[in-house]
Amino acid sequence: VVACAVVLALPLVNRGAEAMLLTVPATGEVYRQQYQMGLFFGRYYPGDSVAVNDIGAVAWLGGVKVVDLVGLATPDVAKARRHNADDTAFFDSLLRRHDAAVACVYDYYFTGPRRLPQSWHKVGEWRMARHAAVSRETVAFYAPSPERTVRLREALEGFARHLPGGVTYVAIP
Repeated sequence: VVACAVVLALPLVNRGAEAMLLTVPATGEVYRQQYQMGLFFGRYYPGDSVAVNDIGAVAWLGGVKVVDLVGLATPDVAKARRHNADDTAFFDSLLRRHDAAVACVYDYYFTGPRRLPQSWHKVGEWRMARHAAVSRETVAFYAPSPERTVRLREALEGFARHLPGGVTYVAIP
């Protein structure tokens, strides 16, 4: 009976150990990337429209109007995705309609026909060494105009000193 109980418990012990080993680093990643995004937008863009593809902490902490480029919180995007119409022209129209002041995205998602409009300028990135819980190590910040590029660059540089260890701000010329 004891041997049978031990054999049956081994998968549970193994799964519990794996969860413990992954959960702690995963929560740290969410803090270093997503939570900082929420703080950043709350400090520099309160009340503005911001376009993101990961809405959680930004919507919770940011005090901003979220334009969800994946579609969970923006029904127009969900509809476009269902019809395979979420392309550059669609994003251009959407971002103009919402007067988005800034976008913060994982670049890998916005490539090919789904790339952001060319009028949007990449201003900077936050980079982590690795990822397990967040989609990618790097989030990129974009601005829609030269004036908003200046504002975003100043905001990113101002916030850089508040980024936690393990996150690096890289300015894009």
